[in-house]
Amino acid sequence: MVPVDVQIARGVMACNRPTDGTPFGGYTGWLYFRCPPFDGPDSQEKDLREERARQTAADLVKLLEGYCIEAVVVDA
Repeated sequence: MVPVDVQIARGVMACNRPTDGTPFGGYTGWLYFRCPPFDGPDSQEKDLREERARQTAADLVKLLEGYCIEAVVVDA
């Protein structure tokens, strides 16, 4: 998993769909996964951020399983 480059991110944010079959100007054959942000009161920021990270990791593993890709999340 890597961050996308600025040009792809801008295309995603604008919901641009190119006609060449690539997702939002990305690369053909690549898998794209949205990492949603966390939101909540500042007093709970750390807990909310950690919970969002756990949920995002679980969602990513589930997505990859659908492509027969084995993934393991290690809590550092």
